[in-house]
Amino acid sequence: MAAKKGLTLMLSAALVMTSWVFFSASQAEAAGVHPVLPDWSHAGYKGGAPLPTGGTVIDLAAKGVKANDGKDDSDALQAVIDAIRSGSLTVNGTKVSETNRAILQFPAGEINLSKFIRADASWVTFRGAGTDPATGTKIVFRPASTYTSDNGLPVIDGKLWPGYGAFRVEDRDKDPGEPDYEGSINFHWKAGVKVANAGGGTKGGNQIKLASGGGKKFKTGDTVYVGAANTADFYQMMGAPQNYWINQHMRSQMFKVISLSGDTLTIDKPLEFDIPYSNGGAILGTTYYSKVMPIKLVEGVGFENFYFTQDISYTPYSNKNVNDYDPVTNPNGVGLKYTNEAPEYAIHAIVFKWAQNGWVKGIRTYMTGSHPIVTEFARYMEFRDNVIFGSWNKGKGGHGYFRGSKLYDSKIINNTIDRVRHLTLQWSATGNVVSGNTMTVDMNLHGGWERHNLIENNVITVPFRHRSWGEGEGGAEPEGGTWYPIWYGAGPHASKWSGSTGEQNVFFNNTMSKQETDGGSYTTYVPYNDPHRIYQIGWDGSKWTHLEKPAGTLISTWTDNEKVDYALAPNKGVYDCLTFSGTSLLGGGTAVLNCKGSSSGDTQAPSAPANLTATGVTSSSVSLSWNASTDNVGVTGYDVYNGAALVATVTGTGATVSGLSPNTTYTFTVKAKDAAGNVSAASNAVKVTTSGGTQNPVPVTLTAAEDSFVRGGTYANDNYGSSDTMSVKLRASNASYDRKGYVKFNLSSISGNISSATLKLYVTNIHSNTTSYKLEARGLQNDAWNEATINAANQPTEAGTLIGTATVNQKDADVSFDATAFVKSQTDGTVSFRLVGLDEDLGADYATKEHANAAIRPVLVVNAGGSGGDTQPPSVPTGLSVTGKTSSSVTLAWNASTDNTGVTAYEVYNGSALVATATGTTATVGGLSPNTTYTFTVKAKDAAGNVSGASHPVSATTDAVGAGCSGALNSTPAIQNAMKNAKPGDIISIAPGTYLGDVSTSGDTPRTPNDSYGPGLFFSPKNGTATGHIVLKSCDPANRAILTGKAVNDGSYGIHLTGDYWEIRDLIITNAQKGIVVDNGNNNLLNNVEVHRVGDEGVHFRDGSSYNTLEYSKIYDTGNYQPGYGEGAYVGSDESSPYEHIVIGNTIRHTVFDGGITAEHIDIKEGADGTVVEYCYFNGTGMTGDNSADSFIDVKGVNSVIRYNEGYRNGNAKVADAFQVRTHGSKYPTGKDNTFYNNKVNLDNAPGYVVNATSAATGTKAHDDVRIGGGNLYNKNVNK
Repeated sequence: MAAKKGLTLMLSAALVMTSWVFFSASQAEAAGVHPVLPDWSHAGYKGGAPLPTGGTVIDLAAKGVKANDGKDDSDALQAVIDAIRSGSLTVNGTKVSETNRAILQFPAGEINLSKFIRADASWVTFRGAGTDPATGTKIVFRPASTYTSDNGLPVIDGKLWPGYGAFRVEDRDKDPGEPDYEGSINFHWKAGVKVANAGGGTKGGNQIKLASGGGKKFKTGDTVYVGAANTADFYQMMGAPQNYWINQHMRSQMFKVISLSGDTLTIDKPLEFDIPYSNGGAILGTTYYSKVMPIKLVEGVGFENFYFTQDISYTPYSNKNVNDYDPVTNPNGVGLKYTNEAPEYAIHAIVFKWAQNGWVKGIRTYMTGSHPIVTEFARYMEFRDNVIFGSWNKGKGGHGYFRGSKLYDSKIINNTIDRVRHLTLQWSATGNVVSGNTMTVDMNLHGGWERHNLIENNVITVPFRHRSWGEGEGGAEPEGGTWYPIWYGAGPHASKWSGSTGEQNVFFNNTMSKQETDGGSYTTYVPYNDPHRIYQIGWDGSKWTHLEKPAGTLISTWTDNEKVDYALAPNKGVYDCLTFSGTSLLGGGTAVLNCKGSSSGDTQAPSAPANLTATGVTSSSVSLSWNASTDNVGVTGYDVYNGAALVATVTGTGATVSGLSPNTTYTFTVKAKDAAGNVSAASNAVKVTTSGGTQNPVPVTLTAAEDSFVRGGTYANDNYGSSDTMSVKLRASNASYDRKGYVKFNLSSISGNISSATLKLYVTNIHSNTTSYKLEARGLQNDAWNEATINAANQPTEAGTLIGTATVNQKDADVSFDATAFVKSQTDGTVSFRLVGLDEDLGADYATKEHANAAIRPVLVVNAGGSGGDTQPPSVPTGLSVTGKTSSSVTLAWNASTDNTGVTAYEVYNGSALVATATGTTATVGGLSPNTTYTFTVKAKDAAGNVSGASHPVSATTDAVGAGCSGALNSTPAIQNAMKNAKPGDIISIAPGTYLGDVSTSGDTPRTPNDSYGPGLFFSPKNGTATGHIVLKSCDPANRAILTGKAVNDGSYGIHLTGDYWEIRDLIITNAQKGIVVDNGNNNLLNNVEVHRVGDEGVHFRDGSSYNTLEYSKIYDTGNYQPGYGEGAYVGSDESSPYEHIVIGNTIRHTVFDGGITAEHIDIKEGADGTVVEYCYFNGTGMTGDNSADSFIDVKGVNSVIRYNEGYRNGNAKVADAFQVRTHGSKYPTGKDNTFYNNKVNLDNAPGYVVNATSAATGTKAHDDVRIGGGNLYNKNVNK
C-alpha cells in the first residue's frame, strides 16, 4: 500500500503541491525561490500565522439580535460592540483582548440592518451560522442613510473615504481639531509628525529620523503610518504632466516601531521609498510635508461564515435586477454592466481602515451597494475562501471593486469573484499575495505606486462585456476597449488620478483567458502565459521602469496596449529572465536565470557602485548609502565589506552596519552582483570612525579575557573555549548534559578606588523547554584556568563566593550581577567567575568574547577613581503601568528617568527579585504562572552603576489558562480517542498539562506479528482533506501541552501519524524512543513543536511521506538510547529498510536544532527528492560522531535546496563539515543535483568545508555561503 501511494504522489506532485499552497491557512509562506524577489513570508494575519479559531462565544440572539422577526437589529448589534469596546461587557471575567477573544455568534435566519455598524472593538469575530441564505445566517442591509447623486456619481465626503460601509472597522475617536468626523484621531494632517529636514528616511534603511522633538509622540511597539510627500522629481520620473500634479502621500506604508532613540525610529522592515522632508514647494505653490503618525488601530477583527446582501427593492431603483444586462431582453439588468445603477446606495459591505490583523473568511456576498470588501490603510489582513457576486454600482468614481487600497503585507486567496468591477491593488499597496482565486474580473494594478505584490495561481476568465462602458478610471478621461485579465496603471492616463503603478509586481503561473468578441470564444491571454516564467512588471532587473513601446517612448495608457510583450525588445518594462519549474513562488525550489531567446549565460558584471558615503554614525553602527549600479540584465544585490570581511548583504542602495566598537575607524566598500553571480569591482572606500560610547567621567568596560563552558559525563574532557556562545544548564540527572560557564577579566587597566563593578552577560538563546530559570554567579580565587584547556575534568573545584542570582526569561537581553564587593577584594589584577544554572533541565546560551557581534560579548563595567567618578543616581521612574498580559507574561511601560550623564538601563523587579533588564521604557516579564498576582517595580541605572529609587509598585494578575481553553481535552484517553476518530476539519485542542501516552490504548497497528501493540503513544490513521485539515494543538500556545512516554528505549513513538493533511501545533514531545514519526502521510504540517529527550531521532518523514513541513520548531537532546541514530530530523529511509523510499517535496524551515543532538541535525536519505531546508539554526554541541555523524546536514537525496541556514560547531571536534553530500547504494536516486547558498557557518578553525561533496555526488552547486572566521568553503567536487 505504501509503495502504491508513493507512486501516485510522483505522478501528481504538482497537483498536491498546488492544493497545499492554495488551501492551507497555516503554511508559512516565503518567496524563497530567488533572492532578487520580494519576501512574502510575512504576508497575512500576524505576519503569516494561522487565523484564530478559538474564543468565547457571545450569543447575539440573547443580546437582542434575533433572526426572522422582521425588526431592525442594528441597535442591538451596535450595543454589544460598544459594550465590548468600553469594557462593560467582558468574557471569562476580563476584558476582551488578543488572548481572550470574543465570538459574536449570529443565529441562523435573516438579520436586518439599516444602520452602519461601527465594528471598532478589537479582537472580536463576527461569525454566522452558514452561508446558505436558506439555512444559514442571511444579513440583509437596507441603509437608512444614503448619499446624494451628482449625475450618477455618489457624492462622498473625502474625509470619510472610502465611504459608508455596512460594517466599518475603524476607530471612531475624533481629533479635537476635527470634531465632525469619526476616525479623525488618525488624520495625518492633525496627528502626524514631520521628518527631519535632511535624512528623514532612505529606501532600504530601517530608520526614520523625525523633526526635533518628534520622538516624544512615539513609543516602542507602536504601529505607525509613514507617508512620503509627492515631489516634482517623483512626478517627472513617472512622466506625469504637470497639470496632473497634486499634493499627497502617494507612497505610504505601515510599520511597527521596534526601538526608539531620541527622534529616531527603528522599524520592523526596510523602507521601500525615500522620505523627503516636503515637496519643496514645487506643487501648486504650497509646501506639503512628509508625515509619520502613530496609529490608533482596530486590531484582530474577523468576519466569517454568513451571507450578506444589500436590498434595493424599497428604493426608486426597485426595477433593477441582478441578471446580465441586455438592451433588448433585459435593459434593467446590472450584471456585466459597469455603471452606477443606484448611486445614492453605493455603500460598501465591509470596510477596514486603520486596521491590522483582520480577516474575512468563508462569507458569501450577493449584490452589495458598492465594494464588497475594501481596505484603506490596513496591514496583515487575510481575505480567503469567500464567494463574491455582483454590485449594484460598479461605474465611474471607483465603485464595485474588491478593493485592496493602501493594503500592506496581506493575503487575498482562494476567493471566487464574479461580476464586480475589478480586483484591485492600489495606492501604495505592497507586500501582498493574491493567489488561488477564480475570477471573471481583471486583476487591476490601479495606480498609486503599488509595488512588490505577488499574483500567482489565479484563474482569470474575463468576458467581453467586462469593459469601461465609455467611462474613465477614477477621474481620468473616458476610455474605450474591453478589459483584459491584467490592467496596469501606466502613462499619463493613470497619473491623472493616482500616478503610475510601482515597481516589481510579480505575476506567475496564472491561467488567463479573454473573450475578445461579444458572444465569442475565450482565448488564452498572452504574452504573460508561460506557467514557468516569472513576470516582474515595472522592473528592469534592478529598478523601476516605465512601460515603453518602443524603449524610450512611454505608452499613454494600458488600454489597447494590453497584449504588448514589454519584455521583448525593442519594448521595455517587464523583466522575465527568471524561470521556475515549480507551481508556486511560495514553496520550495530555486528559480534560474533564463531570459527568453538567450543561448548563453550572463557573464557581464555590474558596474561598480559609486559615491559611497556615510550617512549616519553612532558608537556602535555606521549607516551607508551609494548610487545604484547598472547591469546588462539587472543588479540583484549589494555586498558591504569592512576591509576584506563581508558585513552585510542588501538589495537596496543603503545599509546599516551594527555591532561596531566605539572610537574605532572602519573602512567600507560595496560590490554589486547580478542574478548570474557576476560581481562588480569595489566602490570607492570610505573611512568612518565611530563615536565614543559614553560621556566623561567614563566607567571602564572590560571585555572578557577568557571564557568557556564545560560539560560533564562523556564530554568531561572536551573543551569549548573557541565557541562563540556559552551554554549554562543544570542537569543533575545526567552529567553529560550539565554545563557550567566560566569568564575571566584582567583588571590591570583599572586605577583608583573601585566604587562599583557590574558583570554583564548577553542571552543569545533560551533553551526551548525553558521559560524562566535562575542563573547563579560565583567569584573564584583560582584564576589559573585557561579557556583553551579548561574542561569538566580540570575545572576549578572551589565553591566560590556567591555574587548573586538572576532570573533569565528572555533572549536578546542582558543579565547583570553586582560584583562590586568581590572585585574590590581581588588584589592580583584578575577576577574570575563561575556561572551555574539552579533549575533542573533548564538553561540558556550566552555570548562569549568570540562572538561576531562585539556589542554583546561578556563585560565587566568598573567605576573607579575616587571623587572624580559620577555618583549621582538617575531620577525615579514614574508612570509604571501594565499595558498587556497573557497567562504567562506581563508587559509593563513607564516614563523615562533623567540623569546627569544619561540613563543606560532599567531593572524590573517582582518583589525583591530582579526579573528583567531593559534599555527602553517597556519590558515583558515572561515565565509567569497563570492566574497569579505579581507586584512589579522599576529602577533606573546609569553608566557609572548608580541606581535610582524604586518606582511606585503596580500589581497584575496573569490570565487564567482557561481563557482560550473552553472544552479542551485534559486526559490521555480523550486525546487518543479524538485522534483515532478524527474527521476532516476537526480541531483537537489539548489543555495545558503533561499527558502520559500508552501504546496499549492508542490504537496503533502492530508492526510485526510478534508485537501486541503499535509503537505510537498517540496515533491516528485518519486523513484530513486539502480544504479540511485535522488540527492537533495546545489550546494555550503560551502553556504548551506535553505528550510524554515512559522511557527512551521501549520502542515507542511520541506521535505516530499515517494520514494526510494534519496540522500538529504548539506541542512538546518528550521521553519516547522516537519523537514524531509520519509514515506514508502527506501534506502534513508540524508547527511550533518541541521534541527533546528521545532515544533516537526527533522527527521522521518516512515510508513515502511527501509534501510535509516542519517549521518554527525546536529539537534537542536526542540519541539518548542510540546516539548513532539520534538525528534531529530524518527524511526518507536507508535503502536497506522495508519502507517506501521515494519521498518528495518535504520542507524544514525556521527550526532550531539545539545542543544534545547526537547524530546529524538533518539526514536526507537516498530516494528523497526536492527537500528544502531553510532558515534553520544548528548548534553542534552534542554530536558524537557515531555512525558517521559529523555534519549538520547529510544529503544523500537529490534536488535538495539548502539555504539561509546558520550553523555553529561550538568547539565540538566531532563536527567535520557543515554540509556533506554523498551517495548511498544504487536502488534509489542518490547524491545528485543538490544546491546550497546563503548559508552562514562557524566551524572554528577546523580544516573541513562548508559543503563537502564526495566524487560520486554529481551536480552539487553552491554559492554565496559565508564561513565566519574564514576557512575552506567548498571542496573540489562542488560547482561554484
